Amino acid sequence: MPIDLLNQLDRGMRSQIATEHNPEADLTAVVSAIDHVVDAASGFFGIRLELPNPDNAIRAGLECKVQFLPKAAPAP
Repeated sequence: MPIDLLNQLDRGMRSQIATEHNPEADLTAVVSAIDHVVDAASGFFGIRLELPNPDNAIRAGLECKVQFLPKAAPAP
């Protein structure tokens, strides 16, 4: 992920995923890990998303687009 998103992402944050094979799919993933070490050459850092994949319907290696959902507002 680009460094400008580093302080905008949190563990537990949800995201919508669209794969190149099925761009209209309604897939939801959760941020499970954020690597706070930025690669100096690229300016990118790593994250890990957990995405349920029953029956291995989503094949490894597919290009995906990720849209992070707004953070939930804290309870009053």
